[in-house]
Amino acid sequence: MKVTYYLEVISSWCYWAEPAWAELKRRYAGRVEFGWKLALMDASGLPVSRNQCEWFYRRSGTITRSPVMLNSGWFEPGQKEYLAPNLVAEAAKDFGITDDRARLVGSVEGLDGVTILEMPFVGTDLIDVIRSWTAPV
Repeated sequence: MKVTYYLEVISSWCYWAEPAWAELKRRYAGRVEFGWKLALMDASGLPVSRNQCEWFYRRSGTITRSPVMLNSGWFEPGQKEYLAPNLVAEAAKDFGITDDRARLVGSVEGLDGVTILEMPFVGTDLIDVIRSWTAPV
């Protein structure tokens, strides 16, 4: 059996679902093949202001009983989509990094308040960044 998780890298709801995803992978390891694919949100699914984004985070954080408040610093007014984090995740897959690291680096939590243009891989050699994820720790 194969389970595919369809996600938007910067979606807070996808972030909130991470513990359940990790638990499913742990519980059914070796019996189920797990994978993920991108399902990009269009502009209607994105906040229109930083205040709205922060409201979403307060609401969803309360619903999920999160001990942390997500940081809205990544939000860029006027953006209709946030392709960069999703494209980096897809590029990582092309280089054989198919686990969750490929998408979590650009997630809402991974951005940690950094705008997309301030992300560590923007303006650098993407191949080197992706290869660094496979370097021994």
